[in-house]
Amino acid sequence: MVMPAVRPIIAMPDSALLKGCNIPVLLPNKPLTQALVEKLWISDRQALIECGRRHKALGDFIKKQREGLS
Repeated sequence: MVMPAVRPIIAMPDSALLKGCNIPVLLPNKPLTQALVEKLWISDRQALIECGRRHKALGDFIKKQREGLS
């Protein structure tokens, strides 16, 4: 007897993976000190790294799902 194919279940990714990325810090309209430039730069770098990790995790999630469908 031939068994019917099992319908695949498509899971939704965790909502944390779908979160948008932070925009770059807006610079104040005044002369900037070296300390303030470094603080703002660090904030932007942290946001960029977090965004990149989240996008990679979402890509990995999609790749894993596609592998399960083939």
